[in-house]
Amino acid sequence: MKNKYLSLLKNKNIRVTSQRLSILELMDVKNVHFTAEDVMQKLKNKNVVISLASVYNTLELFEKNNLIKKIDSDNGVAKYDGNTDFHLHLIDEEKDLIKDYFDNGIISFVKDFIESNNIEGFDIKDVNITIQGKFI
Repeated sequence: MKNKYLSLLKNKNIRVTSQRLSILELMDVKNVHFTAEDVMQKLKNKNVVISLASVYNTLELFEKNNLIKKIDSDNGVAKYDGNTDFHLHLIDEEKDLIKDYFDNGIISFVKDFIESNNIEGFDIKDVNITIQGKFI
């Protein structure tokens, strides 16, 4: 499994360190969204020595290189998603909960709409759809 993460980093020309490999491995889960502090705690539990600043820097580096996605919230605390496939997020800020939501109809509609309605002079890098509400 480590070879998968080594290849990902090397293909993006990111210097390989044991800490970066550990973070990438931790983020490789579906429907889980970590804050930088969550990542730090999970790494500590695995006896990985790393500073919080390095965690933040690594998460930002991974996001910049499309290895993870950053989800900004209204409360100012970003969460990070290891699933870079196109999907929606259902966000319940009261419960501090984010769930991935896959709906092929919505995904197809958005992709088709973007392809058929080019915005002149604008290159779309990514599309993020969040649905805010309350889980009952």
